[in-house]
Amino acid sequence: MKKFTLLLLTVLFLTACINQKEPIFKEIIIGEEIFGDYPAVLLNLRTGETIKISNNFTKEAGEIDADLWIEPGDPEIACLEDGFEDKEHKGEDTKLKVIGDSFGNISLNSVKNIQLTDNDISRDDIIEGVVFVVQASDKSLYKVQADFFPFDEEIKIKYEKL
Repeated sequence: MKKFTLLLLTVLFLTACINQKEPIFKEIIIGEEIFGDYPAVLLNLRTGETIKISNNFTKEAGEIDADLWIEPGDPEIACLEDGFEDKEHKGEDTKLKVIGDSFGNISLNSVKNIQLTDNDISRDDIIEGVVFVVQASDKSLYKVQADFFPFDEEIKIKYEKL
């Protein structure tokens, strides 16, 4: 009987571990270590890649495949659109909206009726832990939280596809 009970408890424990969802959000710290010639980067939310801004950025060939401009020292967070820095933007123009809720409470259902019309976050809204929703250049939606480290001129971006 003890062996059966132990086996049953083990199976229940393993089943609970398998069914427990791990957080699927991603995090990136944007700061001096990843800057190019200019203290800002472009962030592609779909891939997690950053694009450095060089002195020759506007002269370099190619489309921009990113969703957000992030400049920690200013601080500035802005969407990308076609013609940004005189370059073509791959996909649709991105849009965002600051949400007055916590990161964990935001779901696709909770934002489906919100119109994402903003091109950037106003400086008044750029506060510690600001949460916003972004429509990426492939029209997918992401919830994003920005945590600032003003003395280090860094921003930690936490994001998850909805």
